[in-house]
Amino acid sequence: MKRKVLALIMVAVMLMASFAGCSNKGGETENTGTGSAGTDSQAEATSAPEKTEHLIITYLYMAAAPADLLKVQDAVNAITVPAINVEVEFKPLGIGDSFTNYSLWISSGETVDLMMLAFQDIKNYVNSGQIEELDAYISEEATPTLYSLMQEFPIATRVADKIYGLSPVGVNYGDKPGIIIRKDYFEETGYEVKDIYAMDELTTVFAAIKEKHPECYPLSALGSAITAGNSQFGMYYGGNAPGGNINAGYLMEADSTTIVNLFETEEYKNFLNQMAQWYQAGYIVPDAATTDTSNNELLQTGKVAAYAMSQKPEQFASDYGFKVTGMATGAGRIGAFYGATNWMVPITSSNPAAAIKFMDYLYSDSNLSNLILNGIEGTHYKVVDPDNNVIAFADGLDATNSPYYNLLGFWGDRRNEYTFSASATRQQHDAFTQECMNNKFKSYGFNFNSADVSNQILACQTVLDQYQKALETGSLGDKWEKTYNDMVSQLKNAGIDQVIAECQRQFDEFLAQ
Repeated sequence: MKRKVLALIMVAVMLMASFAGCSNKGGETENTGTGSAGTDSQAEATSAPEKTEHLIITYLYMAAAPADLLKVQDAVNAITVPAINVEVEFKPLGIGDSFTNYSLWISSGETVDLMMLAFQDIKNYVNSGQIEELDAYISEEATPTLYSLMQEFPIATRVADKIYGLSPVGVNYGDKPGIIIRKDYFEETGYEVKDIYAMDELTTVFAAIKEKHPECYPLSALGSAITAGNSQFGMYYGGNAPGGNINAGYLMEADSTTIVNLFETEEYKNFLNQMAQWYQAGYIVPDAATTDTSNNELLQTGKVAAYAMSQKPEQFASDYGFKVTGMATGAGRIGAFYGATNWMVPITSSNPAAAIKFMDYLYSDSNLSNLILNGIEGTHYKVVDPDNNVIAFADGLDATNSPYYNLLGFWGDRRNEYTFSASATRQQHDAFTQECMNNKFKSYGFNFNSADVSNQILACQTVLDQYQKALETGSLGDKWEKTYNDMVSQLKNAGIDQVIAECQRQFDEFLAQ
């Protein structure tokens, strides 16, 4: 499990930041005085300093805790104590160990005020009663930054309409189906640059690339890209899985309120047929279903020309030794959002209100979030391009010897984060988010609690593990239909209809609110 988590994080490195701002909180004042008839009474004001609130906050790392973590902790407290009267104590923990340690800590009654949950399902902690509901601590008056951001972005993780987690503000939101493709190969085809391409237009481009570069496979379509609970269908056709898992059903259109079994739709069968045709035409790598080689490696080495990927701005800045562009097959959209990371308050917290007060300040002050993320300016990093928030290691340091370097940036508002390489501008990210927000699925804001059908979901995933990679990579050629029919039948036996019915029931309740 640890190796899978670490591999996932290395692919999806997150560096965090947040808006600048601060607030000051003074102590209470009590007036006392004495006087007598014929003389003026004078009240002497004395300030009673407010007790500093101490918080224990988990600090996740990949290989080892940074050597200068205590120095950064001291620098954090130099900001937070004067501003909000909160003192932070970081509790370092390897991310792999968090999968087991969190529950053990809570069960044993250990005091921890904030836990970063990374690549785990927060509903497991909700269903076991191990974390606090946060609604009572978040309001426009008490936490204005969090309250405002929650109106704009899906940072509040809800279960049964109650808030249990807070995710970092993303660099952007939503996604757009399509493929990432070598720009030079695309331009060689002479094909028209368009906003959206049909699937048969991809076929035309693939054919032209194969003719000019017979040694290259136009598309990777790897089975390893099909993660549990997902399907490559969405990368080409769009849609949304409102339950966060393909086994809980699918919404085919943004205005739809009916959750369907994706695997029984004509659209899915057309997708499988298209993949089979591309495979037979020699457009997909022969070992797509079984290879462990990544899409990035195949593209960089010249073995493939393209792979399916959401058309986010940062995707086009990757350094392959050549430029890439996108061929979108649908409009940007956003539906039910299940963040990979959440801040949660365990029931063993000594002060949940102070924990959320700290979070509110963290999301408002980019100096604080960048301090925790990147360390101390001049000591651990230097700013090389302030206009684009690009930094570099301080002189004499690099990723191998820096005393403060952590790839796990889960802190605050990512839109103003410092980064070690420029990818896309804030304006590009914001424009992408706005496009997707203009095409919201009815499932936006919905969070499915799968506890009552968890066994059926596991059984369905076992079926998909057996059939999905061979089908969705096209590797079965024109003999795919029998395997497809077997998969659909076994999904029925595993209980996919019950899972979808439960998701629909909760979705109907969500829509009625």
